[in-house]
Amino acid sequence: MHALGTEMYGKILGLVGFGRIGRHVARIAKGLGMKINVYDPYIDSSKINEIGITCIDFKNMLKYSDYISIHCPLTAGTRHLFSTEAFKLMKPSAFIINTARGAIIDEVALYQALKNCEIAGAGLDVFEQEPLQADNPLLELDNVIATPHRLIQTKESIMRQTQSMVDSAILLARGEPAPNAIN
Repeated sequence: MHALGTEMYGKILGLVGFGRIGRHVARIAKGLGMKINVYDPYIDSSKINEIGITCIDFKNMLKYSDYISIHCPLTAGTRHLFSTEAFKLMKPSAFIINTARGAIIDEVALYQALKNCEIAGAGLDVFEQEPLQADNPLLELDNVIATPHRLIQTKESIMRQTQSMVDSAILLARGEPAPNAIN
């Protein structure tokens, strides 16, 4: 019999960023029986460890994760965080998922890592250049799933986003901090 895929149960998920979305992904992954490691230098590791999730440094997260899902903002420190060196530390069976910001991954390095089978695959909803260009070499690869940065475009998610913006504007008008403000 020919195996069709890889089970996620018992696998290790590395999360880069543990904000609202990273936490939500962790809850889903725990429900799937995954072990979760988090790399987020801005979160108190004791709070992460309390909920049964391991805080880990970036290099070890790369080394041990079966799947890596990116949920951090694009900053000077995260631009091309996933570089040639990072991909070389990952397992050849590992998959990377980016729904955060395209430039967190060096696309040239990702292309080489995928083409040379240094990692198993990538799921990308964001790209360094958007809208995604038809001649992007990543689209030629069989081990890439690409979506047009529209995964969040549902009626329900737009309503939640709108309500969140209204709630934040009201808080800011009162002189109170907005809960989802990055800076």
